[in-house]
Amino acid sequence: MKVETPQIVWHCGPDGKNAAVLSVDVLSSSGSVTSSPSSSSTAAATASTTVQLSTPAIIATGSTGDEDGVHLWRLRDNACAHDASVPSSGSTTTSNKQSVAAAQEATPSGSVPNTTPQQQQQPPAPSTAPAEHVVSLNRTGGGGMAGVGAINVLRFSPDGLHLACAGDGGSVVIWSVPMAKRGGGNGRHYWSEVTKDTDLFYSVLTQQCEDIMDLTWHPDSSRFAVASLDHSVLIFEDMGTGQGVVGGTGRWKCVTRNRDHFHYVQGAAFDPLGVYLATQGADRTVRVHSRKRAKSRKAKKDPAVSSVTEPSSSIAVNFDAKFELGRMRLIKHFTFDAAENLETSSQADCDVAEAGMASEEGGVEATPPIKKKPVSKQALYADESVKSFFRRLAWTPDGAFLITPAGIWRNRKKGASSDGNEEDIEEEPSFATHIFARHRFDRPHIVLTLKKPSVAVRANPLRYALPDGMSTTSHSLPYRIIFCVLTLDTILVYDTVQSRPIAAVGGAHYAGLTDCCWTDDGTVLIVTSSDGYVSFVSFGENELGVPYVEKTEKGCSKGSGLSRTSSSGNIVEGVVSTAAESGEYCC
Repeated sequence: MKVETPQIVWHCGPDGKNAAVLSVDVLSSSGSVTSSPSSSSTAAATASTTVQLSTPAIIATGSTGDEDGVHLWRLRDNACAHDASVPSSGSTTTSNKQSVAAAQEATPSGSVPNTTPQQQQQPPAPSTAPAEHVVSLNRTGGGGMAGVGAINVLRFSPDGLHLACAGDGGSVVIWSVPMAKRGGGNGRHYWSEVTKDTDLFYSVLTQQCEDIMDLTWHPDSSRFAVASLDHSVLIFEDMGTGQGVVGGTGRWKCVTRNRDHFHYVQGAAFDPLGVYLATQGADRTVRVHSRKRAKSRKAKKDPAVSSVTEPSSSIAVNFDAKFELGRMRLIKHFTFDAAENLETSSQADCDVAEAGMASEEGGVEATPPIKKKPVSKQALYADESVKSFFRRLAWTPDGAFLITPAGIWRNRKKGASSDGNEEDIEEEPSFATHIFARHRFDRPHIVLTLKKPSVAVRANPLRYALPDGMSTTSHSLPYRIIFCVLTLDTILVYDTVQSRPIAAVGGAHYAGLTDCCWTDDGTVLIVTSSDGYVSFVSFGENELGVPYVEKTEKGCSKGSGLSRTSSSGNIVEGVVSTAAESGEYCC
């Protein structure tokens, strides 16, 4: 593992100092495009050809205090490679006109002071910074962002055609690849060719609500949701080329406004299978909305409810229809039962989860367990005293788990009561990150205890093989998912089969951490901070593990990439697993 915090002025504030970097996302342009043959092609070459492209990943950063707000950066090839000859920090690089102006003032008339002629003739040393600046997106050519102040969140759409930015002021700006540049599946590659903001088409949704804290894209890229400080969650759809059609022209419309939360909404995450929308707020709750089903014979079948033994009577979901919120599951408290142990799961829970089939709202509905006399009830999430405006929750890429930050947890142990009898005694609460199994939101599947509150989580896009000697897991999945947990000052990397972190980085920044993302190959983790700097945590080949290869029925191997249909059949269990041990390695 290699940790690098290059001394780059990512965003420059009005006072000439680094502005806080509040959000980051990365878009990988590697892949293939299809090109049509020219008119002069011979008859033997009339078929279209597929060309493999590999262009550098594009990083987008959003800030507060910078008049440009959003910058695009190009991740250098092998920039984070594990090479002893490469220094641990990059050279100082300027990124906008304010920084350039400051450099010109320090060196009048463009001269190079204190250098010999031989030194002036030497070519400049190659930059070792992991990223280089591409373009600043300032929308109108100077000052202001159409009602958007600080950029609290920005996200690329799953298809790579859009970049949505939102923040203070309640407006949303969507940068899109022009329609003329999307031919042959080449849209996502166009970002590496952008040289000025006018190369992109943009839409402005002005003052839709109060300040926006988080944004999440639906997996079909035709809709997204935002979380606002006015206690509301808004869903927008692209009405340009028809609902559900990828590659709309940018006529976005708010189709749903929900105000179930009673306090700031600070996080939102769409289920990668398209069934659930999870939101988290300062009211100490997580609310998981399932999508209303549209009963239609011609509708597509929902892969989230498929299984190996799925009956033919399953109801289909029309993913092209308007996204309407259905039943809401509230995650707020956990009730301990007298005969319940967090380290084991009852056979009844397993049977119910395996037998539960599609409901009208679009998910596996498990019959609630038999109620027993409760011992105590505890809150699962911290209140607004957490010193962060973000509670960025996330799903794993296969949709098997929902990871939620800003949790709290009270461990229980046996002890003697005042009358000499044995009873359960609650310890002092600790901060935690709660992980819920899909369809089982009544109790945490895994609890990771921490010493400081977590503010954001992000899952690695790949699946990894189980460790040597482990043939099965408590959640019946033949692979594990790796994810990052950000506390106020520490970067922690976990997987879904153990409660201790597999990597921890502390002291890399002087101020609170704000956001993180993984590159598509799962080897580089990018972390932002309100101190104005960005850290790169890179992992060597197979350092995190061997990517999982799925065996098909014919014996062929599939890669670790996740499909909407292959993973859902493995999700058969949603019961409480081992609670995490004390976070002695966590800060």
